[in-house]
Amino acid sequence: FELTSSPFMVGLAAALRMVPLFVLGVLSGAIADNVERRILLRFVTLAGGLIMVLLGELLITGFKSVWLVISLATVTGAFIAFLLTLRQAYTYDIVGAENSLSGLSMLQIGSTAGAILGSLLAGFLIEMVGAGWQFVVVGCTYFISFIVLFGARSSGQSASRINRSVRSNLIGYLSLLREYPILLTLMCLASITEIFGFSHMSLIPVFAKEVLSVGSVGLGLLTSIRQLGGFIGLSALAAMGDFRKKGFLMFVIA
Repeated sequence: FELTSSPFMVGLAAALRMVPLFVLGVLSGAIADNVERRILLRFVTLAGGLIMVLLGELLITGFKSVWLVISLATVTGAFIAFLLTLRQAYTYDIVGAENSLSGLSMLQIGSTAGAILGSLLAGFLIEMVGAGWQFVVVGCTYFISFIVLFGARSSGQSASRINRSVRSNLIGYLSLLREYPILLTLMCLASITEIFGFSHMSLIPVFAKEVLSVGSVGLGLLTSIRQLGGFIGLSALAAMGDFRKKGFLMFVIA
């Protein structure tokens, strides 16, 4: 929004960032089922750090082409598609089926807590040193995560010992959809939720600057407050453990 002052371009960048998640979502799962997830997660994390640092360096040096930024946002979406899949799969490998709900909830709690603090920090960094250095700092956090992941020595108690080809995994996913039609229903519901529940995210920078006139710090605060609700909900979900009436809870939340 700083480069174009166009809400449409902000929405376009957000949309193109999400395209790889739609296109590569199933493929990333098929690949993750065929490799050592712990190892691939390290390299994907490293790639994310390099992308963030590259974007930061371009902004610092004054190379502010909006289409280059949008292109890097699209590449970032591809990286996130693999990162999210690998994080969730490796979490399942560690905690097992019985503790999967609590384990995945704890993973999301950690991510949401990081998003709350990160949004506040990003707002202050943009205000003080500019957006470029903010991306460099984000890249450095990925590098730290890459180093920390070397401490993970085990593949997890529930890691699959059977390696299948990516093609076989994709065929297996289609078979699951035919066998359990409820999965397709859940996928459609998730898509509808993303469209109507999270499309407002692309408008937050516009509201921060044009409507509320709160600047970068205010933008960070708005983003962190949005994440706070998710943190509270995920904490409650993790505390519930593996309960039976998950469908009823989804109905109540909706």
